[in-house]
Amino acid sequence: MNKGKITLGARWANFMAKFAKFPAHSLKVIAVYGETAQGATDVVNFVLEVLKADGRKVAMLADKSFEIAGTREYDETPYKPTAGLFQRFFAACKKAGMEFVVLEVNDEAVNKSALYNVPLQASLILAGGVGADELVQISKLAIIPDGEEFNNLANGRPANNTLTFGRSRAATARIDHTKFYKKGTEAQMLLGGRRIELATFLANENAPDNMAAVAALATALEIPNDLLESGIANYVPEG
Repeated sequence: MNKGKITLGARWANFMAKFAKFPAHSLKVIAVYGETAQGATDVVNFVLEVLKADGRKVAMLADKSFEIAGTREYDETPYKPTAGLFQRFFAACKKAGMEFVVLEVNDEAVNKSALYNVPLQASLILAGGVGADELVQISKLAIIPDGEEFNNLANGRPANNTLTFGRSRAATARIDHTKFYKKGTEAQMLLGGRRIELATFLANENAPDNMAAVAALATALEIPNDLLESGIANYVPEG
């Protein structure tokens, strides 16, 4: 995806974008990087619901499902994020008048340069690796974990274009306390100098950090805390 490395995959992705008349250039694309097991699909849906709560026109593409203009469809086949898939989806979103598009992006998409020449409004990084490095380089805004192993992702980036989430005092979205239940999770955090409480129907150890990542994004997009809270709560996982 790095424009300095014109690989065969990048050439193909550029061809597909040109063939589709570069629909992503009319959209605000948000990439969520990680694996489904880390909660990437959940984060995509969190962002979708928070943007909806804020009145934005938003679509999403993730493992096993996609949604455009409030209509959701499901696909049980393995998620294969290719340049062709992305460009067809961008074209459909542009035609439907969407403003934001939220994508689940994994190492396969990065290795194939599937997002080459796609302007990214933001990347939410849930895991480290080469894919994280490349996405951060091409994103206007980067949301990264606050652990030491992720410090390199912020190197060379303007401080106001790199936000963090986690448990350190310096995190943009700082998790202070968590409660886990059989059918949900609550997390108290400090966001923009204010304490908020986010609650989700997800009951797993990744939920607090994933909610915090979305909270950091909401801060950048100037989404009010009450809409952030309602959007997070609106996501009901399948099954």
